[in-house]
Amino acid sequence: MAHIKLKLFANIRELVGQSKLEYEAKNLIELLHKFIDEYPDANSIVFEDSGNDLQGYINIFINGTNIMHLDGINSSLSDGDEVAILPPVSGG
Repeated sequence: MAHIKLKLFANIRELVGQSKLEYEAKNLIELLHKFIDEYPDANSIVFEDSGNDLQGYINIFINGTNIMHLDGINSSLSDGDEVAILPPVSGG
């Protein structure tokens, strides 16, 4: 298992009360499920109703690369990777 740093932004960071967490996971879906197991109130921000499809507005990056350019939610993780979850942000 890889040791992963999870960085949280905007309303997810506010909900959790922390900007960084650490987990052991071999791929992104496993990491996200561990995160949701610990913080179930974040489920509706990250996942669609099915629990395996990401919300269309959520952006997730692994080491600065959008997962849309990798293997999506099935992207593999390596020791020391940094995953960032960016929900939509609005303001004026």
